Amino acid sequence: MPPAGRAGRCAGFTLLELLVVLVIAAGLMAALPPLVARAMPSLHLTAAARTLADDLRRLRLAAIAGQREARLTVAPRGDGYGLDGQGKALPEGVRLTLPAQAGGVIRFFPDGSSSGGEMRLDLEGDSRHVAVSWLTGQVSVRE
Repeated sequence: MPPAGRAGRCAGFTLLELLVVLVIAAGLMAALPPLVARAMPSLHLTAAARTLADDLRRLRLAAIAGQREARLTVAPRGDGYGLDGQGKALPEGVRLTLPAQAGGVIRFFPDGSSSGGEMRLDLEGDSRHVAVSWLTGQVSVRE
C-alpha cells in the first residue's frame, strides 16, 4: 500500500525540471561554437606543419631511393612550396618562410643528409616551426 499523500502519483520528472535541463543544454550549445571557432586557426596551422613535415620526409626518402638530390623550394609569396617542381598550396592565410641563407631551398642528398634549415609557418599571430637536420635529414615539428 502506498504511503499517505502519494496515492496515484508515478515516479518521474516534473515539467519544471525538464525546462531547467533544456535551458542548461541550450546555454551550452550557444557557448560551444565560439570556442570551436577560436581553436580552428591553430588546428589549421598544426595540420599544415604536419603535412609539410610529411612531405619533407617523403622527399628525403625519394632522394635516397633514387640516388639523386631532391629539393623543396618555398614559393616567393610564402603561400606554398614545390617538391622537385610539383607545387603544393598551403591553407588560406598560412605563410611559410625559410631563412634567407637557405635561399628558399632545402636540399636532400642521396646519403640521407640535407642542406638543413628551419621553416616557419605563421597564421594570425601563431606559428609552428619545421626543422630539418643537415646531418641526418631528420624532420621535426615544434610550436
